[in-house]
Amino acid sequence: MNASARGRVSFLRAVAALLLCTLALPVRPASGAADPSSGPAPTPSQSLAFRTVAGAGGVPLNVVTAGDPTHPAILLIHGLGQSYLSFERQLQSSLASRYFLVSFDLRGHGKSAKPWDSSAYDNRTVWAEDVAHVVAELNLRRPLIVGWSYGTLVTLDYLRQAPSDAVAGVALVSALGGLVIAPPRPPAPGAEEFARNRTRQLAPALDENYAAARYAVSLLTGQPMPAEWTERAVAIAMMLPTTARSAMMKHPFDNHDLLPAIAALPVRIIVGGLDLGTPVADARALAAQLPRGTLSVYEQSGHSAFLEAPERFNRELDDFARAVFGDPSAKAP
Repeated sequence: MNASARGRVSFLRAVAALLLCTLALPVRPASGAADPSSGPAPTPSQSLAFRTVAGAGGVPLNVVTAGDPTHPAILLIHGLGQSYLSFERQLQSSLASRYFLVSFDLRGHGKSAKPWDSSAYDNRTVWAEDVAHVVAELNLRRPLIVGWSYGTLVTLDYLRQAPSDAVAGVALVSALGGLVIAPPRPPAPGAEEFARNRTRQLAPALDENYAAARYAVSLLTGQPMPAEWTERAVAIAMMLPTTARSAMMKHPFDNHDLLPAIAALPVRIIVGGLDLGTPVADARALAAQLPRGTLSVYEQSGHSAFLEAPERFNRELDDFARAVFGDPSAKAP
């Protein structure tokens, strides 16, 4: 196999890995001592503000915020088949006392609008413009962007077209944003079942979609989740039309050309030790290429460290934000 063919194979495997970002919602943290950054167990819409922002092409986006808008901003971008609820444990934590926390439902997801045409999902431009519209409408000055799974691609879409000083830093969670083309490896455990589930996700029959959602939810964490969590995860996932999901898989996945630009930024890479979609070795290799890159491995977490270990995640996000912004009580620059 020549270098070009090996590259194509690796690229397809990277795409398959990113497909693991289909569905996840917040879960109560594991038993143990609570960290002050996690706060009490979230209740619906506690201390959150909602607004609608017109994204690319005027598509209405559901935006949620927490905290003082004069504080440094952290923009949280969720993954495929998800919503802002992915970051409930961050939005409703004491992080909101030090930062202006912002998240939004990606187009086609949650309570954001769901355009029918595939061109509304299959290219970098619409995702970059959606982020740019949210940043501009909320007057976010050099935010720290946290992208989870497919959200890492959306983050890189924005950085591709934004000015070089548009962000203060980037956190890549459970995916590497297409910055690394993984070397060829044997198929991961369950690869065949995962491929069959992709067919169920895109099937015209709702019962097939529902079965696919339940299966995908089971892949996201390192341990079984409560039934209540699972049912909410499936319900949110079913809000993403199959037409949108299919079009999103045509979105370009290779961002290797952005490595020089990313190298100038503070970058935090966060992966779960039990996450089959993003091997720790790949994350470590990327961190080694970034002069300002750091790596945090959650050995007992799967694809959703911010859900499985929210106290640690929030504490480390706070530490990274302090390093990026300086005094968190200061006004955003």
